[in-house]
Amino acid sequence: MGQKKGATVGEVLDGMLKERGMSKVEFASKMGIKRATLYHHIRHNTMNTAQIGKAAEVLGVPAACFFAGNRAVAIAGDRGTATADGGGDGQRVEVAVLRERVAALEREVALKDKLIALYESMRGQ
Repeated sequence: MGQKKGATVGEVLDGMLKERGMSKVEFASKMGIKRATLYHHIRHNTMNTAQIGKAAEVLGVPAACFFAGNRAVAIAGDRGTATADGGGDGQRVEVAVLRERVAALEREVALKDKLIALYESMRGQ
């Protein structure tokens, strides 16, 4: 994917659509959002992590494609922002947002484990 260094998520998305010959109207429809909302996301770089995941799914690419090669990418998170700066030797990511997401996923897994255990105990009776 021909991404320019320092491209925003919106710019990367716009480029991916052009590479695939997919119109913004078609993409917005597949995303389940209004065309105006898509234009806003592209212009103002306001896609949250769930929307980036959905966009990647619609385009058939890994979500990481939105960040590969970028020097600075800002992601509007569910409860904050995470920024990645690929310049220099490493990347800087706001750890609090990522820890919160991991904790939420761990709670979800724990709940599913309890449901499975309940199902198995009921099935065994």
